[in-house]
Formats: sequence, structure tokens, C-alpha cells
Amino acid sequence: MSRHWLTLAFGSVVLSSSAFGAGIGINPGGIRFPDGSFQATAAKPPLPPGMAWVATSGGAYSSPVDAMTHLSDWCEPGSNARCTLLIAPGTYELPQDQQLLMHQGVDIVGMGMESTQIVGHVGGATPGENSALILGAAEATLRDITVVNQGVDNAANVTAIYNKHWAFSIVRVKVYVGLWANSADTYGIVNEGALDVTFEDVTINSSNVSGSSSKKCFGIWNKGNGKLEINYARVLAMGCDDDNTAIQNTESILRLVNVSAEAQFAGSFRAFAVWNTQGTITILDSTLKSTYRSLGIGSASDTIINTQLDGAIIDAFPSPSTQCRGTYDGNLVKVDC
Repeated sequence: MSRHWLTLAFGSVVLSSSAFGAGIGINPGGIRFPDGSFQATAAKPPLPPGMAWVATSGGAYSSPVDAMTHLSDWCEPGSNARCTLLIAPGTYELPQDQQLLMHQGVDIVGMGMESTQIVGHVGGATPGENSALILGAAEATLRDITVVNQGVDNAANVTAIYNKHWAFSIVRVKVYVGLWANSADTYGIVNEGALDVTFEDVTINSSNVSGSSSKKCFGIWNKGNGKLEINYARVLAMGCDDDNTAIQNTESILRLVNVSAEAQFAGSFRAFAVWNTQGTITILDSTLKSTYRSLGIGSASDTIINTQLDGAIIDAFPSPSTQCRGTYDGNLVKVDC
């Protein structure tokens, strides 16, 4: 099975494509081909089948939406193999209400969180498909990119990424969602009813940017019998008048490892770093900080290990139902759940 190694001056990204038995490394320097030859260049190289470039100039497409709309032109229809859409450095601002729809088995990969940015203006009546800038897909990965949803005026909900499909992954992604427009509620990432979903190395900021009256700022919401694992994340929710929750888990399974979750409230209402309602949550080696509640436990099967709880705790199912080991506050004083 052949392998393709490409090294570009766009930063460090590692791609894999089972479509061609290919492993593609993107690092500073140039392009290294399978025969060992090396080409020092910052240009966008020719790609094997099943891959396409989006670039502000010189790519096959100038918009990621156009590339996904014409997916059959570069990704074999009905193939069980994976395809990859590469997005060159730059800011890609989409027209109002335009969404980026991912497809099963098709990865979208930027050239780094600081290099490639997708900006949109989408809002809807609910924190679901209609309010999201990017819609996830089964067996697909969104990687090495920044996503910004600035919303639309008077939208009830503004969501950066929404997913309802199994085995969706987000890796090395920054998410900003805020009330630039006169909207009500903001959500960074919503995972609804999807199993085996993973987030790794994500930064999420859900906030009231405009300073206008607003209701809810949510970083991540895992709900509807979803199963989500998050490894290494920094999640902030702040500035909303009603509810600021960094991570919400509702009737789902959630595992957090090395996660920093922080919530700050602007009005007289609540703020939770992590809030679990009728779900199962496991937290390891993390930091939860809030001006109101660092942790809200609303189920009888939660486990928290080696975690800082900087802020009050509300526990409807105290020990022995909730298992806490090595938990402490901001002053390193032992905390019992």
C-alpha cells in the first residue's frame, strides 16, 4: 500500500487518508515525495485522488462550502475510503446564513489554529442544526482550524459547531461564538445523541461580546443520550445575564481528561464550570472554576479524580453515590463531594 508524505511551510499537521493508504505530514520546509525526493516550497502541491485544496488564491476552490458542495468532483462517490479537504492559511468569511456541511468519511483540515480561520454569521430558533455554522458528520474529523460564528441579528440561538453523528472528531480546534449581533443564547459545540464522539486539544470561548442583554453562554453541551470524551480542553463561558455554563451534560455520558472549564456570570444568575443533569460524568486531572458553582452533580454515578474544584459544589447525590478522590479547592484544601 503506497504512502504519500508531504511537508509544507504551513505549520505542523499530520493527515491520514485510508483512501490511498496515505500518510501526509505537513511541516516547515517543503514537500517530501514517496520516492524520497524533496521540493522546498510553500506552494500548494498536487494532491493524490480524494483530496482537494481550498485557498484564497491558487486552490481548486476558494470556499470550503463550494468544495463540499462539489464533493463528487474530487472524492469518489460511494467510496468506503476517506477523503480530505485541505484549507490553506487565511480567513474564509462565509455569507450570512451559509453553513458548512461535513460529509461522512471526509476530513476537513486547516493549516493550524493560528493560520486557518472560518468565520460565519448563522443563527436560528434552537441550539441545533439551523443555528450552527458547521455541521459534523459520521467518521469525519475537523482539525487544525479556528471556527468563529458571529451570529445574526435577533437570532434566538447562535452555535459554532453542531453534531448528531457517531464517531465525529474535533482535533486542535479553536471555537469562538459570541453575541456580536443582538442575539439571545450562544453555544460553542453541541453534541446531540451521537456516540463515540471525541474532542482533543480544543479551546472554546462562548461569551457576550457585545455587552448587550443576553441569556445563555454555553461552551459545550453534550445531550440526548450522547457519548463524548474530551481530552485536553480549555472552555470559557462568560458575560451572559442568565446562565454561563462551560460544559453541560444532559442525559448523556461524558468523560473529561485534563480539561480547564471556567464560568463567570455577569448578572445575578448562575454560572457552572461543569453541570451534569441525569447523565454519567467522569472527570480526571482537570480544573473547574466558577464564580458561582464549580460543579453541579445531578446524577448518582459521577466520578471525579485528581481535580481542582475552585468554587462551590452542588451535589444532589453526595458520597457514596458520587466518587471523589484527590479533589481540592483553589487553596489546595481537600474538597469532599
